[in-house]
Parts: sequence; structure tokens; C-alpha cells
Amino acid sequence: MELNESFTLTNSVERWVANTSAFGVIITDEHLIVRFANAWVTDRTTKLGRQILHKSLFHVFPEIKERKMDVYYQEALSGQIKFLAPKFHRYLIALPADLPSDKSSLMYQRAAIYPLYLAGGEKVVGTLTYISDVTDRVLKEERLRETITVQENLIRALDREKNVNAAMAELAETLISPASLEEISNLVLEKALLLTKSPIGFAGYIEPRQGFLVLPTLNRRGWENCQMEKKSTVFKKFRGLWGLVIKNQSAVVANDVLMDHRFSRTPTGHVPIHRFLGVPAKIEGKVIGIVAVANAIEPYTEEDCRLMERLSQLHALAIYRHQMEARLYEVSVSDELTGIRNRHGFFTLAEQQLKIADRSKKGLALIFIDLDGLKEINDTMGHAQGDNALREMAGILKKSFRRADIIARIGGDEFAILASNVTKKKMDILVQKLRHLIAEVNESEGRLYKLSASIGTVYYDPAKPCDLDVLIARADRVMYREKRKKYSFKRGGSTKDEGARSG
Repeated sequence: MELNESFTLTNSVERWVANTSAFGVIITDEHLIVRFANAWVTDRTTKLGRQILHKSLFHVFPEIKERKMDVYYQEALSGQIKFLAPKFHRYLIALPADLPSDKSSLMYQRAAIYPLYLAGGEKVVGTLTYISDVTDRVLKEERLRETITVQENLIRALDREKNVNAAMAELAETLISPASLEEISNLVLEKALLLTKSPIGFAGYIEPRQGFLVLPTLNRRGWENCQMEKKSTVFKKFRGLWGLVIKNQSAVVANDVLMDHRFSRTPTGHVPIHRFLGVPAKIEGKVIGIVAVANAIEPYTEEDCRLMERLSQLHALAIYRHQMEARLYEVSVSDELTGIRNRHGFFTLAEQQLKIADRSKKGLALIFIDLDGLKEINDTMGHAQGDNALREMAGILKKSFRRADIIARIGGDEFAILASNVTKKKMDILVQKLRHLIAEVNESEGRLYKLSASIGTVYYDPAKPCDLDVLIARADRVMYREKRKKYSFKRGGSTKDEGARSG
């Protein structure tokens, strides 16, 4: 896939990047033709009388080639990431500084040039250049270098900035990879601990359906030293300092927790906490996660807080991306009318369960259900009542079976359930419970119709494996034998089964 002639931004994060005045972004294709530039770049170049879109990068900014910095773009197109520091390069593109001491002086810039990959990560299809104006900071640093003490502080600051940039680059690369949310959370925490010199911490996300805090990183950091009787990676209530981070949607810094009125006593057996720094991970003003560290030797500073906020922003993007992917998948495997799985979702998940059953040697039960008389309900009472009957049946199925079982509507009036880790006796009990719940619903007052279901059951024995299609065909035959008996009884004992499928 090549870069489009016009680079289109779709979500709020991308729109923010397009309109921000905090830093510059330039995107080129593999021929180094400019395909996108954000407001930071276009505002400055327009004032200089330059129009840059759809033109050669080196034509618009000849100083890149004149200063022999075009080699960095060739290296980026070969897959390398290049960082340009103002200390050595002064600037990448010649622009006047926003706040110079001399109005004619050029901007000091910090820049990075990244390769852009085709989906799959094998072919480079362009470059992304990041530029920020650090003129004000550089000029201040030049004045501060007059003393040895300030020089040492500057070296430490630059060294840390180097580590931060390297950490951010690694996180950014991981963010666009197929890495799991757990892997990204652990990498975020690893960088947070390293850069704040903290021995323990955690990174987690808010589970969107129930609002619980999930902390996958607790399994790797400090968990072995925790002597609490009940340890969990899922928290339903938000307490203590970390709870305030989520509730107040803002960073919490406590360098002496025992003297901090916001600190609540840790549970018995919990790792002792004497210093704490936590920041929320937010998207569009909503907290969807948290990153926290504790027990650094030196007090946490404002710089530590800003660093953690940068890490939490990347963590928020990772959480948001995985939540969107999960939401899209859920839509693709769910039945819009009833809210249970659809045919595609059933077959996808059922195939997986058969493989698990074969490995674990534990049986499965397939229950095939046909909702009797749906056509009659639709014809006499309208399709709204027919839809309601389908929803009622789906609700009964959800009450009858476990959350771990696969419950699906696989056709107009057909449902299927795959119950895992059951015996034949348990299968019969589940069907009895289902029949009882249907009868119970029918006994309620004011009903316009009665629910009736023909049910076919088949037990899957891992010792005698078969394909899912074979299993469904067997359950289908059992179900239609029951349906024929119902119709035969209604017609005074006739054995004819005509119309059996009309319900």
C-alpha cells in the first residue's frame, strides 16, 4: 500500500497532531515527496513564502542537502531511525526561532526521522520527521554552562533525555506492533521504573464493561514480595493514593506517604510504601488506565511527573487501540437482535473449544434449539412480537447456561449452545433446567403467546473425535425428531412431518 496523495486524519488524537503548535510533523512517501505537514510546519513555512505539500522535501528545504543531512533520509528509507540533537546539528530545516534573543537568529531544533512501514512491517513506504523548537531551552543552557555545577546538571539532564527519547521510541514502535496489551503494559512499567529509579510499580487499564482496574503487570513486579492472604490483579474498588489518581483524574505525588493525609494504611502483608507517584492514562478526558511507581531513593520531582505523563499518554493509546479492536471483534461475532453470538461467532469459538476438549480430554455438550411457531407469531401478531420471542429465548438461554458456554443464534429461529467440560449427566441436567425456565416464563400473566422449543442434544466424547459440522448435523437430526413428534401429536397421531420446519 502506497501513501495516498492526500494524507487523511481520522480520529481526535490525529487531529490534535495536525493542529498542534507544540511540535512539527512532516510525512513523505518513499520518493521523499511531502504528503502531510501539520500546522506547526505549514504556519512557519507559509510566512517564508513556501508551499510544501506534494513537493520534493529537498526542493522545499534545500538546506538539508546543502548541510549533507539528506543521508539521514536515505538511512530512514532503509529502516533506520535517526535522532538529531541541537547540540550537534543546530537545526534540520532553517526556520526563524519563536523566541530568539536576536530576531534574525535561526531556531534550535530537536528532530527525529522515522521510517514508515507498510502494514506487516517489512517494506518502508515513507518517512516521518518530528521537529520541536528548543531554542529557548538551548539559549538558557548556554548561559547556564558558565559554571561547572550547571554543566554537570546539564549532562545529567541530557543523559536522561536521551534515555527518555530511546524509551519513547521503543514504546512508539511497540505501540504499532501486534504486541498484546499485557506486553505493552509491562514495557511501559519497565521504562517508568528505569527512568524514575523506582524499585516497584504497576501499569494497568480500566476494563470498559464493568469499570474494574486490571493490573497485568503485578504478576511480574513486586508480587513475590507481597505476603497478603488474598492477592488479585483485578480491583473493583479504587482506594488509597492510586485510587485518587483515577477518581480525581490527575497525577498524585507523595514523597512521605506516612505524613500524607491522603494515604490510607496498606493491607497486612502488602509491600511497605514510603514514596509514591501515579498518573492517569487518559483519552479525550476519560481515564482508561494508570501508571504508578513507588519507593524511589530520591523524592519524586516535577520532571518525574512530566515523564510519567508522557509514558501514560502512550499507554493510553495502547489501551484505546486494543479496546477498539476488541469492540470491532465483538460486533463481528454478535447477533444484533438478541445480543448473543451470531453464526460466525459460534463457529469460530466452537472450533477452538473442540481443540481444547481434545487436549484436556473433557467432554462437550452441543444443544441445538428450534423456536417453535415463530412464523405463526410473526403472521398473527407482527414481527415486533416475533423479535421479542427471539430475545426472550436468548434471555432464557443465558440464564440456563454458564458464561463460559457458547450461546448463539445461528439462523432465523435456530439457536445453538456448546457447553464445555460437562458429562452426559450434566448435559441432561442443563436441558432440564432450560425446559423448566421456558415453562416458568410461559406461566407468567398477560402473555400474548407461549414459547416452545424443539431441542436436540449431542455429547462430544474426546475419545471419539469428530468435526463440528458432523456434531451439528447429529444434534440437528435429534432436534427435528422431537419437532416431528410435536407436530404428529398436534395432528392427531399422524406421522407426517410436513411443515415441521415452518416454525
